[in-house]
Amino acid sequence: MSENYTRERELLDRYRKGLCSQEEKLRVDHWFNEQSKSFPDNLNRSDDDEIRKEIWAKLPASNKAKLYKLWFRISTAAAAILVIGIGVFYYSSKKPDINKDDVHVQFSNDIAPGKIGATLTLANGTKINLNRAANGELAKEAGAIITKTANGQLIYKIEDSANDANRINKLSTARGETYTLRLPDGSLVWLNAASSLTYSTALNDHGIRKVTLDGEGYFEIAKDKMHPFVVESKGQQVEVLGTHFNINAYAEELSPKTTLLEGAIKIKYKSIDKILKPGEQATLTSTDIVVGSADIEEAMAWKNGKIIFNNETLGSIMRKVSRWYNVEVRFQDGVENITYQGVVSRTKKISSILNFFRNTETINYRIKDNTITITKK
Repeated sequence: MSENYTRERELLDRYRKGLCSQEEKLRVDHWFNEQSKSFPDNLNRSDDDEIRKEIWAKLPASNKAKLYKLWFRISTAAAAILVIGIGVFYYSSKKPDINKDDVHVQFSNDIAPGKIGATLTLANGTKINLNRAANGELAKEAGAIITKTANGQLIYKIEDSANDANRINKLSTARGETYTLRLPDGSLVWLNAASSLTYSTALNDHGIRKVTLDGEGYFEIAKDKMHPFVVESKGQQVEVLGTHFNINAYAEELSPKTTLLEGAIKIKYKSIDKILKPGEQATLTSTDIVVGSADIEEAMAWKNGKIIFNNETLGSIMRKVSRWYNVEVRFQDGVENITYQGVVSRTKKISSILNFFRNTETINYRIKDNTITITKK
């Protein structure tokens, strides 16, 4: 038995046991997607589908045994094809066709991830850069005390019921920034990069707690049956009493998405009303609200320091990267239409993300100043 064959058997064994590195898993996953159609006819399609799902899932230890059995359901011929194919893909991807000058340029221009930061605009027009502001009390406005904490959180506390307590404030994150806000009712809002939340200092408009979101935010709403909480974003209204949910409503994204983690919410759009249950996601179209099962891990990836993509185009993925790393991304050769599945960290420098895609043997990239140029390999 050849040394290469033995090594690839060891690679498969590590994969089944969950011991592969991210790069090794990527090679197995990508090869499988490219070559699955060449499996013999006697490979049961339900096995094929199940294997495909398992390949891209991050399984808990209790499920590793299932994956082990699935691999061995593949016929001997299919397994041999798999091992040989992975061997070719594994060793070719170990030697990317990039010269030393390119590597030097890529890493000398590497870009750090985003950070905690935002700008608060008060009702009188005063702008407070929260990156530079000292911790502690920032302002008193319309009966509210506004405080910045040491861990990067903005807190509102109502001191008295002033007549002008409904003056409007706005918290904005730039590209490459994220921030957390505690509203006067105790509700928490996490803002993703290039987003903003507009609200009144008392958070009360004729008995309704109301805010306006541009971009993306995750909400943990304090329960108050007497005062519904309404989030307005890109033509829709999300009404809750007390619950956890995420809204993605960036202007450059075609379809706003609302994902419910717990509780219940009502979504209003034009003349349409729909109720979401936990684990569901609502997507707005031009004429309807489409409700389906949600991938909670994917929807919450940004808040948990990840970018997760499931059959998503590189163009769509890089819009997320662009907002978080504050870079411009340019595509050549139609690479923006290539689809990928996987998970990358958004807590590392941008090269770690770009190398993830480059190691699939599909693209190359170059960093110059704050511009990423991606070309076909």
